[in-house]
Amino acid sequence: MIPFLLYIIKLSCCLTLFYAGYKILLSKETFFHFNRIILLTGILACLLFPMIKIRTATTGIVQQPMVRLEKIMKDDAQLRTLPATHLFANDETSSDGKRRPSFSFVRLFALIFTVGSMVHVCLLARSHISLSLLIRKGRKIKHEDFTVVLLDSAITPFNYGRYIIISEYDYQTYQDTILTHEIAHFRFSHTFDIVLIELLTLLQWFNPVVRLLKKEVRKVHEFQADSEVLKSGVDMMKYQLLLLKKTAGSGSYLFANNLNHNKLKIRFNMMLKKKSNSWARCKLLLLLPVAALIMYAFACSDSPEQKVQKEVDPVHISFIDNTGKIVRSFELEVGDSLASNNGSINTLKEWLSSLKKEDMQLYTVSIKASPGTPMSAINDIKDILRSQNALKVSYSLPKTMSGGRRN
Repeated sequence: MIPFLLYIIKLSCCLTLFYAGYKILLSKETFFHFNRIILLTGILACLLFPMIKIRTATTGIVQQPMVRLEKIMKDDAQLRTLPATHLFANDETSSDGKRRPSFSFVRLFALIFTVGSMVHVCLLARSHISLSLLIRKGRKIKHEDFTVVLLDSAITPFNYGRYIIISEYDYQTYQDTILTHEIAHFRFSHTFDIVLIELLTLLQWFNPVVRLLKKEVRKVHEFQADSEVLKSGVDMMKYQLLLLKKTAGSGSYLFANNLNHNKLKIRFNMMLKKKSNSWARCKLLLLLPVAALIMYAFACSDSPEQKVQKEVDPVHISFIDNTGKIVRSFELEVGDSLASNNGSINTLKEWLSSLKKEDMQLYTVSIKASPGTPMSAINDIKDILRSQNALKVSYSLPKTMSGGRRN
């Protein structure tokens, strides 16, 4: 679960930086087809970047936040690796002597994320079912590549896949203009973009940047469709008046591309705007340093300390009472020795210091280490236990250990 949650966090960072770059550099340009390609490519790249594994010799400043976040999440999720007999080993003890389950941010975030994604799945399912029912009850006029669905009720025209939904009145009154607009949505396969955005929302429903990206994608869709209508010879003033009449949207259909989906002022301004200079596309190159920075921030360090931690399993320490029950368990990550800033070591020391001397001697301490564990790390653990009067210590150590005293 932790790798997946880290992926979600990295994806959120990628999308935020990409949206900021696109909004600043390209959103006001009239390269509608080019901008659409950039939006789709950028979203796909953001989905891919967190999965690319790049290694560096050292951990840089830019990498530190993600490295620390990963460490925090692993420490927070440590309770889930403990056996059921001491699942609440890190629980707090209340005044009445009963244990209260400890709090895990990782599990809480995973729960909230799952619930939010399921809610969005339900919304998508409801939208799809509503659209399917709407299409089923309408009168259909089949064309070679698409089907026009005519409804008796007043509805803002929109495109959904190969279907163009329109009211009988609009079809009779504004057939040429409206169909040109909606056919443009169909020809450009805009429904694919919407489906991609909604699938992205399943992973990033909590991220407001996704909603902003969705607006940008839909705006580009409308700019493309408006451009096709004007190219067909429709008078701009008459077309704008038609858009003003269609003030009711079909916002309840998540997959729909409707005639009045975006603010009309923005669309009118784009119709009147002079075509952007072709050299403006070169501003895209400014996004390359951002992409490089993202890749470096997510890179893994191959420093000697981290290499040792990857190759050596943690040392497991268990405190067992006279009945054989595990009272408390710790999992310590080791390098060449135990670092003083090791969070698990500090937790162990704090717990030991909270015990009375006579209570400490009631426990048997079991230490289990894997092959490759430095003996210096084992000795450090033994020194900590000796300082706390833990007299009964049993070891489960490999036959070959890297130097150090075994007493």
